[in-house]
Amino acid sequence: MNLAELEKVTQVLKQFSTDLMASSPLPGGTVALITKDGVAQSFAFGHSEIYSETPTKLTDKYEIGSISKVYTALAIFALIEDGKVKLDDQVTKFLPWFVAGIPDGPVTISQLLSHTAGFVLGSDHLPDELAQVFDMRNCRRAGIGNFHYSNLGFMVLGQIIESITGTSVGQFLKQRILDPMGTSDVRVPVVTSDLDSMAVGHWPKFDQLPWRPGDPLAHAPWFEIACADGNIAANANELAALAVLIFNQGKVGSHQVLNPESINSLCSAVAPTGEPLVKWGNSPGAQSSRYGHGINVESISGNHVVTHGGGMVGYSTFFMADISAGAGIAVLTNSNGEYPAAQLIARVGHSLMLNAQAQIPDPDSRVKPAELTRNQLGTFYSGDLVL
Repeated sequence: MNLAELEKVTQVLKQFSTDLMASSPLPGGTVALITKDGVAQSFAFGHSEIYSETPTKLTDKYEIGSISKVYTALAIFALIEDGKVKLDDQVTKFLPWFVAGIPDGPVTISQLLSHTAGFVLGSDHLPDELAQVFDMRNCRRAGIGNFHYSNLGFMVLGQIIESITGTSVGQFLKQRILDPMGTSDVRVPVVTSDLDSMAVGHWPKFDQLPWRPGDPLAHAPWFEIACADGNIAANANELAALAVLIFNQGKVGSHQVLNPESINSLCSAVAPTGEPLVKWGNSPGAQSSRYGHGINVESISGNHVVTHGGGMVGYSTFFMADISAGAGIAVLTNSNGEYPAAQLIARVGHSLMLNAQAQIPDPDSRVKPAELTRNQLGTFYSGDLVL
């Protein structure tokens, strides 16, 4: 795709993103279109804070939620390259006190990375990452070997990283991954002092009912985030470096951050299934979805595509890297995590990058929100993206 086509795609996608704010609880966000050389086009839309109507800036950072899992996986592969760990190593080699739950049994690094250990999703009632990992001994495992997304599994990986390195996950990521990628200003973990550099997270003001167009938004509660399943805040250009790393087989600029073998393992399907398939408008959608060693792996129109979303309190993000086409997109929004606007923008943008003439959905004609009951709206905004 030449520069003129990319500029056209950018304008179309910016208008689509702006229009989407009218029919989604979406204050604003930033988008980067990415090639093997880096960010080709980028834009900001909407507001980073609604009460003052502060315009969104490309430099604004957002919590990227579960996209952080990709970085945790990169840290594990760095340790593999350093000879400190193997994919088939059992967790108890590094955490002798670890009990996997009921039934207890061997758990490998590969299973944790691919969400195939049969662990529960996770919980928010315990005070920190270590406490949640320790309490797993009281949880029941199910479907071992099948794909079952688990935040707790990546918390275990965080404890393994800290056990091996003797430092925090954030410090190791900065030293071994983020600085060599040229993204030293990425915030990990996310702490209160980072707020000045971040867009403000938002959610519906009236959370006892599903949001519908015209309902007000409010500032979402703020939490410091340190767990290895979702511990990073970044801006669009910084997240774009992840696509560059993948497209260039572990190299960013002059730095060979990881070996090609590590990137290939990250991006190869491992689990029997993966994240739910999504479809919008008349797009072909993904033909298959299987989780790899830290990222979801999809086939879209025959292309090898890796994706990951992130949903946090007040923030929703999505990342796509089409390895076959060398075309990627990063979308960061300050919309609450359960709403799929970031994923929809990303998938529409990916389709346009493959074909600038692609038909895109009209954000105002997906459904007639005024005609839906509140129960129906709860389904409409559930994240299915069958639009």
